[in-house]
Amino acid sequence: MRRISVLIAFLAIVLVVALGFGPGPFLTSAQDSSPIADGHGFVGSWRLTGSTPGSPSTQSLDTFMADGTYLDSDLPVPAGADGEAVTISTAGHGIWQQTSATTAQVTFVDLVSDLQGNFLTSETISLQATLGADGNTFSGIFSVSVADPSGKVVAEVTGTVQGTRITLQPITASPTGSPAA
Repeated sequence: MRRISVLIAFLAIVLVVALGFGPGPFLTSAQDSSPIADGHGFVGSWRLTGSTPGSPSTQSLDTFMADGTYLDSDLPVPAGADGEAVTISTAGHGIWQQTSATTAQVTFVDLVSDLQGNFLTSETISLQATLGADGNTFSGIFSVSVADPSGKVVAEVTGTVQGTRITLQPITASPTGSPAA
């Protein structure tokens, strides 16, 4: 109960500070100055499903930022398949560029290690995407180039990708009762 009281006090202080500074940056939407605020563009966060022939689909969370930065978050520990060792993958970091009103190109890199932290490979992923008419979906193709620690390409994979924008969702549950003082 004390933790809830501390949290409420902290939130009250944040609210007082925010109101004291006026609307400024505290009361603006995170995407007010981005193209999506105007109803179009790739800027925002997405849930992606990637598919390659003969392999299970993969899921990731990805963000196109207004400054051209791109972040990709896959499952950090993909299960080893077909006798492969379990590995750990970093978040992907890269860039993106809108190539037309409804298309974009992305390149990002992530690093892969074994469970002991030994660097195994880097993966360079390139993606071409076409925004859906609703502005909340996209489809595209991707390629992955896998390089060993020396930089030698040891594998290349291609596939398709589908993206769905992560949108603001209403709170569906209401609090029961009030916290103790």
